[in-house]
Amino acid sequence: MLQDQVAEMCSDYFQRYRRPTHVTPKSYLSFISGYKSIYDARRSEIDQLAQRMNSGLNKLIDATQSVNELSRELAVKEVELEAASRKADEVLADVTASAQAAEAVKLQVERVKDKAQKLVDDIAVSWLSISNTVALNTTV
Repeated sequence: MLQDQVAEMCSDYFQRYRRPTHVTPKSYLSFISGYKSIYDARRSEIDQLAQRMNSGLNKLIDATQSVNELSRELAVKEVELEAASRKADEVLADVTASAQAAEAVKLQVERVKDKAQKLVDDIAVSWLSISNTVALNTTV
């Protein structure tokens, strides 16, 4: 294999130049370093996304609680509104009945007024007639 060949070449190099060499290539260490930096960057992105998702979930939970609270308040307000609506209907019925009674009284008053006006007109005509008769009798 390749590693065996590299190990042989390292031992040949040592025998020729009396300098030791290492089997781990610089490119492999660079690869590991690059992989580590990419891994750290992706991990950071994933942590940020997880944090955003958790804050979004917390907001959804808060919104759910707010909706539940508003639903309870709405139920109470609907009961109050129903009671106020019934009371308003009763008042409207009373006002309508009072208006009808007032209209009936108004008609009766108008009839009495018309009769009174007719009597006043008749009295005025009679008075004028009597005045003319008296005036004629006193001049003759």
